[in-house]
Amino acid sequence: MNFADHWFSMHNVLEYFFWFKSRLHFHAHVGMIPLGGNTVFIRRGLLERVGGWDQDCLTEDADIGLQLSALGERIRVVYDPRHATREETPDSVGSFVRQRTRWNQGFLQVLQKKTWLGLPTFDQKVLALYTLS
Repeated sequence: MNFADHWFSMHNVLEYFFWFKSRLHFHAHVGMIPLGGNTVFIRRGLLERVGGWDQDCLTEDADIGLQLSALGERIRVVYDPRHATREETPDSVGSFVRQRTRWNQGFLQVLQKKTWLGLPTFDQKVLALYTLS
């Protein structure tokens, strides 16, 4: 939303563009997807099947995505402009770094849970290890 506000805002825009328009599609195709972002829709039955969201996880969306991937659930990445959320870049470099630090710590937290070891294929496990670390 505020891509012109700061020198680092364009980095944020490009990062989101490549993550949501390219990389998540690849992850979904491979069958190992750390969900990310605000616009995620999951059937209630699937959430109940994995025990819901982990309130203590810093990247609960990535955690639930890995759990669903380990179950072999098909995850689709769909873009519909009517339902897209708009992301705002943090207002300072410090806030930006804290946000990204939290995300990286969350990925390491999900890695430590070892859910990725339950993924069906070796390729999925390698991709999960690479992505989360």
